[in-house]
Amino acid sequence: MTTAHSAPRDNSDKPVIWTVSVTRLFELFRDISLEFDHLATITPIQLGFEKAVTYIRKKLATERCDAIIAAGSNGAYLKSRLSIPVILIKPSGFDVLQALAKAGKLTSSIGIVTYQETIPTLLAFQKTFHLCLEQRSYVTEEDARGQINELKANGIEAVVGAGLITDLAEEAGMTAIFIYSAATVRQAFHDALDMTRLTRRQRVDYPSGKGLQTRYELGDIRGQSPQMEQLRQTITLYARSRAAVLIQGETGTGKELAAQAIHQTFFHRQPHRQNKPSPPFVAVNCGAITESLLEAELFGYEEGAFTGSRRGGRAGVITGLGVATGDAFYSGLGLFGLATLITQCEAVFSLIKIVGGAYLLWFAWNSIRHQATPQMSTLQTPIAAPWTIFFRRGLMTDLSNPQTVLFFISIFSVTLSAETPTWARLMAWAGIVLSSVIWRIFLSQAFSLPAVRRAYGRIQRIASRVIGAIIGMFALRLLYEGMTHR
Repeated sequence: MTTAHSAPRDNSDKPVIWTVSVTRLFELFRDISLEFDHLATITPIQLGFEKAVTYIRKKLATERCDAIIAAGSNGAYLKSRLSIPVILIKPSGFDVLQALAKAGKLTSSIGIVTYQETIPTLLAFQKTFHLCLEQRSYVTEEDARGQINELKANGIEAVVGAGLITDLAEEAGMTAIFIYSAATVRQAFHDALDMTRLTRRQRVDYPSGKGLQTRYELGDIRGQSPQMEQLRQTITLYARSRAAVLIQGETGTGKELAAQAIHQTFFHRQPHRQNKPSPPFVAVNCGAITESLLEAELFGYEEGAFTGSRRGGRAGVITGLGVATGDAFYSGLGLFGLATLITQCEAVFSLIKIVGGAYLLWFAWNSIRHQATPQMSTLQTPIAAPWTIFFRRGLMTDLSNPQTVLFFISIFSVTLSAETPTWARLMAWAGIVLSSVIWRIFLSQAFSLPAVRRAYGRIQRIASRVIGAIIGMFALRLLYEGMTHR
């Protein structure tokens, strides 16, 4: 392992870039990095795969790094395991043609081995120039070694590929042509610099720890007209509850401003949260996300969930918070159809089961009840004006007993089932509302006593278990009666 430069401390204005390579790409990195010495502090690391990951994680404990430049399977391995940005060098079409031209001067039997997938467009090139060209792909080093041995057995004399492939080809006694050009590596350095400038600019706009905090509060709503005064009173009223809020208004009227004011006002009213920052506020512009990708963006996805999904999966906007409380603001959600809204309800169910009741289920009800459906034709007609769902951590999901949350999900699922009798739906919702009211009355009375206020945590746990037991028995009875009626 070689290092040419020492990384600066955090107060340096120059970006810090680390280049990671194992084979001959290391030499190309070293030559090109001299051109960017005046723009960034560049540290070459000659390690690969798990050894590189271990070394980089240890190094990050004491040093700063803004971006990493790597290539091929080694770069993909680093990208899936490191939290800092990894710029992957990808050979351009010109690189491939240039390498094939070099190989064509030496022999007519050429093989090209690329990472993960082959290059379909080379088939036309092969037919046009009458080349004996074989394409192969690899994932692991052992896989690459096997592909090289097969090519040699098939009479291939020259192999085009990245550093690992060229090293294996030379070990097998074949001619090796390096696929990366200086221009491609130079472009990777430019991309890394552009990315670090953008990231550092965002850090200035959103300082550490404040990226998910609100920027506005109730005092930022200006104006002395009766309508603005009524708006402030309405916000103050809604901020007393954790219930979800349906915000209507044309584009640009300040729906997110009202949501942030409710968020700030609610948490500032909590005695146990005085002098503490508010929990995260996540604003999601659904209009900028396609309907097919909405669930993946909000709730993340697992590895292999769809073609092109990131190796190892990715956390979503909501699930990636890693917190047990907070508010989410959905703008433009009314643009999606009923099927998408129901899918989001199911995703919220799964989220509550995993995170432990972090977000509110009233969001689902508020979404569905404003859509015209055969089962709910007696409810409101669809809203014509743009609308926004601001769903929040709920009274019921605030209970500390995880079983209570699961019982609540059962009740909610029963009420949405088309096969459930109407009386069962009404009883379920009556039980939810009654429990919420009892809970709020209890807290309001309890906080009026100084001694009780000091013992808030203990009282909350006891009350949670009592109410959880009541809801649990009610849910079991509902489920039992629902199954027997069927």
